[in-house]
Amino acid sequence: MNSSAEIVLPNALGASSNNKFFVKLRPVFLTLLSLLALLLIDNPLSAQNSLRELAAPKKVYIGNLISNEHLDDPENFRNGLADPHLRQEYNAVVLENYMKMSFVLPADEPADIHNLTVEQLRATLTADKIEAFLSNDDWADLRKRGHAMIWFNQAPDWLKLVAPTWTGQQVFDFTRKYILALGQICGDRVDEWDVINEAISDDAPDGQRIWRRGTWYRRANDGSMTDWGEATYENYIKMIFVWAREAQPQARLHINDYGIETFNNSVASKNRFMRDKAKALKDCGAPIDGVGFQSHLILSDMVSSTGVLNTDFIASIEESIQDLASAGLEVAITELDIRVCNNDRDEAFQEVAFQAYCEMAFSQPNCHEVLIWGLRDEDNWITLRDDQFFAGCEDAAIVEGDNYTPKPAYDGVASAIMALPDQEEFGFSPLVPGNGAPANCGGEASLDPAILFVNGPTAVSAGDQVTVAVNYIATDNQDIVVWFQLNEAPFTVYTQVVTDVSSGAGTIDVTVDIPMNVPTGTFQYRYLAFIAPDGQGVDNSFSDFIQFQVTVLGEDSQLIISSLGPASVSPGDTAEINVSYSAIEGQEIVVWFQLDQSPFTTYQEFRQTAMPGQNDIIAKLYIPQDVPIADDAYQYQTILVPTGGGWPERIANISQGDIDVVVVSSVAQGGANNLNFRVYPNPTAGLFNVEIPASSDAAELTLYSALGEVVHQQLTPSGRSELSLHLHSIPPGIYWLSVQQGTSQGVVKLLKQ
Repeated sequence: MNSSAEIVLPNALGASSNNKFFVKLRPVFLTLLSLLALLLIDNPLSAQNSLRELAAPKKVYIGNLISNEHLDDPENFRNGLADPHLRQEYNAVVLENYMKMSFVLPADEPADIHNLTVEQLRATLTADKIEAFLSNDDWADLRKRGHAMIWFNQAPDWLKLVAPTWTGQQVFDFTRKYILALGQICGDRVDEWDVINEAISDDAPDGQRIWRRGTWYRRANDGSMTDWGEATYENYIKMIFVWAREAQPQARLHINDYGIETFNNSVASKNRFMRDKAKALKDCGAPIDGVGFQSHLILSDMVSSTGVLNTDFIASIEESIQDLASAGLEVAITELDIRVCNNDRDEAFQEVAFQAYCEMAFSQPNCHEVLIWGLRDEDNWITLRDDQFFAGCEDAAIVEGDNYTPKPAYDGVASAIMALPDQEEFGFSPLVPGNGAPANCGGEASLDPAILFVNGPTAVSAGDQVTVAVNYIATDNQDIVVWFQLNEAPFTVYTQVVTDVSSGAGTIDVTVDIPMNVPTGTFQYRYLAFIAPDGQGVDNSFSDFIQFQVTVLGEDSQLIISSLGPASVSPGDTAEINVSYSAIEGQEIVVWFQLDQSPFTTYQEFRQTAMPGQNDIIAKLYIPQDVPIADDAYQYQTILVPTGGGWPERIANISQGDIDVVVVSSVAQGGANNLNFRVYPNPTAGLFNVEIPASSDAAELTLYSALGEVVHQQLTPSGRSELSLHLHSIPPGIYWLSVQQGTSQGVVKLLKQ
């Protein structure tokens, strides 16, 4: 065994970061470092300058994220302590969620989506969260990262369902319009973007890593010809960067992913694939500036059980960064956290891990930024998630507690920054211009057969004949097979239906017989649909999709089968919620309109005796005038209870969340609402005629969207009583026209077809 140990020598102790990051030292020095670490714990660096102040002379960016709740109420979030902590400690920031497609695109597919212009698609996007982020004066001096333009995940359900049925041309075209529309929202206020996020597969079939398949944009690899070249992933991703440069010419553009950090030359590795493809994209004319290393790391990979740094791990990531530098590509550490799993490492050991990683990264000429993913342990996504992938893992951030108390990990980051030399400038390379020519970047085009969606009734009775809708992609003459079966061992199959389909995409309705001998059971069954080669069954299937929690009803069944109400309401409205249930004697249906997060304030309750058996009712809930206007903040909670019971006694419940309270029925708030005027035709395809009473007062017309956003305003001269509004450019939907004339005001609901 070598008699020397390779450990980190912090620059604060005299090593130069301009030469080698690692040095060989005798084991006795470990003892000195251990004593020094104890001194630092007793006298933490966090008592000195903030990370932001330390970073200023070093010309590096140290950042963190803003969660949804933080953005919605920065002054009061976490008792008003989170935002001052963010602004004191960090000079760069990214939104955790609100710039992702699921928060920007509408909840339902826009009508005639493929014929919309960029401006028309832009009108359907939700921009208020992005605007709140980019226009907040308190964050004006923070470097802002956009996360993320295109991602297979956190996209609206409609996009995941319908986009796989589009043509390659339509996927390219929609993506282009979306990116350009996003650029219109952001202007020049975003400094850098995750242009495409997590596009590399976790699988390596036949020992070769591939691009991620099965995404909403899978048709971008179907081999068809488009206006921008053949539909391959390589060509699609190149064009995504081209459109991103067009939309955000001031921003640095990155491809961002996880599990790509440690250097590996195997073609099966995610790291090798990332390095090869990033270089190839740049060579092919993509204006790609660099790669985002998410860096969701595990402490046990970085330090031993006694706290000794694994220098090989750090050196391997350094090699990856240097390899990208040789191709003129930068690296940003975009989502750094280092988690402790199953208490297998002392949390204090995070100090050496964070210090070594941050100092190594910042010491590279092509790495200028480290973003920590989470303001404190309790809010970090890994602590909150705690699912099968991260079971037993927590404490991944650098501060903790209600008062944002620095941990040893914080001191590690501070030491890493202090170890850097002072710089005159950040040292970013010029933006990569790329070229906007149609892509010819190669790639192997292929489309996998797939089951995209299965939709059948959630409650059935023995002897029923039900219809199950199956949405699929077939690439040849293939079988669609639907099973009705138990959803736990032994997974008994009670019904099998096989349907032949030919190549193409579509939806078929499969008739499924529920046998008379199926036992009664609540949420114990499922529909499993799979696609397979003709006659070859599940063992050779390409893909499957399962609809869980199907109930077989009996005489004594007690459950809420379904509950559906309007997705947006206004103060003063009466919302109708359609409830289907099965009950026995002595029970009630209760529906609450309430906040969908703590403290779950209930604003209105509906209660009605449940008739025995399976029944449907309409629950009517009055929305009080004092309900605060908010997006995605409310829910309908429908419960089945014993008569007179409440939440603790519930037998079954269903929540419908993300309900908006919108301003539309209160656009005349503060006025007398006593102005009578006429609008025709209503509905219309785009031209409205407005007749208002003749008056010596000018009339101010304001058109609101269904979410209360002003989409059109104009002033009509006094004495004029007729005018036309040309609204062909706005998307179809419900609008509200408010007319203010002197002290009189009126509101009319409009429908644009």
